[in-house]
Amino acid sequence: MTIRRVYVSEPSKEDVRYIVRYIRLDKLAAAEQFKSQLKSRIRSLEKFAERGRKVPELVGTVFHDYRELIVPPCRILYRISLKEVFVLRVLHSKRQFLLFD
Repeated sequence: MTIRRVYVSEPSKEDVRYIVRYIRLDKLAAAEQFKSQLKSRIRSLEKFAERGRKVPELVGTVFHDYRELIVPPCRILYRISLKEVFVLRVLHSKRQFLLFD
């Protein structure tokens, strides 16, 4: 098993803040629980980065090796290198897919 260092991009951090703020409007406890779940899944990429599937929208592009983990209703989009994992975005599944804004 390869252990990789996980880096979380600023856009990803902002995505999580936005999603949690939105959930918090209705359910404070659920928002905190979801935030914890997202962080846990991101940390798990240290040991299990290959488990995410390749992003279907990116097949056939230069970004074909980017992967995603699903944490309903969100997608954690990331890229793997030899010793690192780069979390690029955390997007709500209903949101239009844009890797970079």
